Amino acid sequence: MSCGGATSITVEDWDWLNEICLKNTESPAFFQPVYRAGLRGLQATNYVGTVETPSGTRIEILPKSFSIGDDPQHLRHIVLKMLSRVLDLNTHSWEHGALAVMNQPLHEHLIGIFLSGVEHLVKKGIRSNYVLRGDEQPFLRGRLRVEKQLHRRPGTKPEFSIEYHEFLADRPENRLIHSAILAVSKWTRNPNNQRRARSLRFVFSEISVSANYKGDFQQWSHDRSLIHYRGLRPWCELILRIQSPLYMAGAFSGLSFLFPMEQLFERYVATILSRRMHQGFRLVAQPSRHSLVKHQGADWFRLKPDLLIERRDGTCISVLDTKWKRIDQSLHSSHDKYNLSQADFYQMAAYGERYLNGKGDMFLIYPKTNAFQQNLPPFIFSATLKLWVVPFDLESDEIHLPDNVSFDIAVE
Repeated sequence: MSCGGATSITVEDWDWLNEICLKNTESPAFFQPVYRAGLRGLQATNYVGTVETPSGTRIEILPKSFSIGDDPQHLRHIVLKMLSRVLDLNTHSWEHGALAVMNQPLHEHLIGIFLSGVEHLVKKGIRSNYVLRGDEQPFLRGRLRVEKQLHRRPGTKPEFSIEYHEFLADRPENRLIHSAILAVSKWTRNPNNQRRARSLRFVFSEISVSANYKGDFQQWSHDRSLIHYRGLRPWCELILRIQSPLYMAGAFSGLSFLFPMEQLFERYVATILSRRMHQGFRLVAQPSRHSLVKHQGADWFRLKPDLLIERRDGTCISVLDTKWKRIDQSLHSSHDKYNLSQADFYQMAAYGERYLNGKGDMFLIYPKTNAFQQNLPPFIFSATLKLWVVPFDLESDEIHLPDNVSFDIAVE
């Protein structure tokens, strides 16, 4: 049921969501209580993805900060593009497909792309490996385990304690893929995805599931014979909840694909810009070289900007910070200040003094929206230090920089 743009859920689901958000102290709450027209509700914060409540209700959260509006198909398209770049997900089939398939929820599309990758792997061939086995058999095979054989009690059944190698598909990579298939087969409600998952479960039925995700990922082979496996590793990390920098894990027992948009936007911008730096420059993500103050010989309050642009010799020439927030270029009065945050400006001033020695150009990067289409006039900290507020277009991946900046970067 909808009321004033807000969608209501059952009381039990609301209580569960509210409790989860209050208990989750490791990450910001992905819903927050709001009051509208005298009604109490929950409003999504800066997370995107899907969460499932104990009753089976699935809530899809999509961003609203794009210039393309609120069309769910376009929003899913943009979010999936960002995830594929940041998490290095192989989305080749999606990139060459039609937007019409984006009418299904984001998690269903992610599951469909993963299953396509596994089907491609099966066509290429599931790799086997020699696995060391130990057993008790009435015949000799492989190598006799002399020590165990000598410790056999007299009168027991006459058997040999042996050790041998068997050529099996039960290897770390296949165990992780099998575990991921089982996970998505429980999550999906799409009939086509369910059918494909059942088929793949049958193919992997003789392969055990992973009992130790971390250990199996450490043993994932990068041998050339497994080159067709490489694209599936990031998918397994995502599905099996190993990709912690961008994944809110541990709060749910059911389906949960939740990504903090602040981190996703930051890493996406870094990925795009790093590919466009001209020769002689490089992009450094989240440096922590300087602190705000020194106290009794120790550095206090580390300063950690999102991005630095520096020359190959290590000379820092610009500081960039990304902000996932809607600003409005029409609110240019000294009272409204474009909806900019004063705290962000204090932070940038500190970055400029420590990283640039008070000289150069700095940039605050916000998503491009209908209300923010072009660069704002520069903000002057001093005669030698400027701050530019610029939009990043998530549709075209273009960043709008002023013409007279002190470094060279490709913007198209």
